[in-house]
Amino acid sequence: MGVATKETIEGMQSVGVQATAKHYIANEQELNRETISSNVPDRAMHELYLWPFAEAVRANVASVMCSYNKVNGTWACENDAVMKTLLKQELGFPGYIMTDWFATTGTVSGANAGLDMMMPNANWANDPDSVWWGPRLKAAVESGQVSLSTLDDKVRRILAAWYLLGQDQGEYPPVNLAADVQADHKQN
Repeated sequence: MGVATKETIEGMQSVGVQATAKHYIANEQELNRETISSNVPDRAMHELYLWPFAEAVRANVASVMCSYNKVNGTWACENDAVMKTLLKQELGFPGYIMTDWFATTGTVSGANAGLDMMMPNANWANDPDSVWWGPRLKAAVESGQVSLSTLDDKVRRILAAWYLLGQDQGEYPPVNLAADVQADHKQN
């Protein structure tokens, strides 16, 4: 798994696409993944679950997507131990951590635990106030619940991935929504 992870990331990013390693971490079952707590001892975490993500970090992956499940009783996207301590500090991950869609349950807890980017949640299209970040994160920074240095770190990490892949150079290929992505795979 780790070797395939590394090779896939290097292949994707070699053509200017930001790769995302997911689902971080201990997301090993689909049934009830939005409610379960994966309780993993430290040794198993390091020897089994963290290894593919360590390979992703070695491959300079742009981002990591935290999972829906809890890890040792705390939501993965609000878990300081897995996001800050293991991924950012222990593995030295310089990129950004993003949620999966609907994987956020709070503003301050995720922001202070190392989450860098929130994907939309429940009713974002019809009710922008239902989004945990945006105005809520701004209010948390203004009230001091989330420090400016924490916000600055998030911005640096997100922009670092953009610069890492040269997306600031204007040579990034344009999106072609009319492309037939199946044409090369058709069997005659």
